[in-house]
Amino acid sequence: MIAHHIINFLLISAPFLHSDITQPDPILLQNPSFEGTPGFSRLPYGWFYCGEMGESPPDVHPSGNFGVEQAPQHGSTYIGMVVRDNNTQEGVSQWLNEPLIIGQCYEFSLYAARSPRYQSLSRTTWQPTNFDKPVRLLIWGGFYNCEKVELLATTSLIEHTDWQRYIFQVQASQAYNRLLIEAQYAEGEMPYCGNVLIDHASPLLPIDCNNHQLLANIETFHIKTPINIIESKDIITRLIQKVHFSEIDQRPEQHLFFVPSGELQQCNRYLYNIAQIIYRFPDIKLFFILMRKINIICKIKCWH
Repeated sequence: MIAHHIINFLLISAPFLHSDITQPDPILLQNPSFEGTPGFSRLPYGWFYCGEMGESPPDVHPSGNFGVEQAPQHGSTYIGMVVRDNNTQEGVSQWLNEPLIIGQCYEFSLYAARSPRYQSLSRTTWQPTNFDKPVRLLIWGGFYNCEKVELLATTSLIEHTDWQRYIFQVQASQAYNRLLIEAQYAEGEMPYCGNVLIDHASPLLPIDCNNHQLLANIETFHIKTPINIIESKDIITRLIQKVHFSEIDQRPEQHLFFVPSGELQQCNRYLYNIAQIIYRFPDIKLFFILMRKINIICKIKCWH
């Protein structure tokens, strides 16, 4: 069973928003599931490397590298970050699509684990070493990639090897537009070789600082469910016309919504609906053709 960790960080005194003001919107991360091409020293799209010059960036797993065998918690991949015995650490940063609101409380979560094997070379002895010691995660706010202006939250040592969810309540004293997730040594310890795996980060959800209730209005998306393959083709044809692409990274537009089961999803709602239809009717095969101006032509074929 997945354990849940609630981290209450020191809140900064600041005026809170009154109920007559428009409710704040959730802040969506790019690629919160750290999806990318598995391999060493690679970064998933949407994330920037934060670490010392001359050191390697984090790794996308599972790739078979370093002896890491953990299955993803969400999606197909996740990232692994290390701390080294030469006093260097790894981190990842990303630009927020809108800045944090000063004094507003947000809930942010991610899944973390420790790999019992993470074989690499010591930076002090240059001998093969297992980077298996537990580390902490630090969440920073800043205005530039990798800038550490304010520590927003921290975890205890992540010693467990199964995925566990960490829930943070953060409140910023400035309107930061960058978020940094950093691996860090145990407090007060000399530099050592350790690792942490992270996956399935959440949006930054505005909450009431006192009762922790969600403030944003997030709608429930009711999935269109066809009764047969013929109806499936008609529904998919209509849904595909609603898919739009971001002007920033040319990827499908992201939505935040609840599904009827109560689970929160961040993805393109129309592609999500199509995926559910294909899961129900696996004989449907889709062929997508991207045209100029990022229009989509969808050809649907059915095998019986």
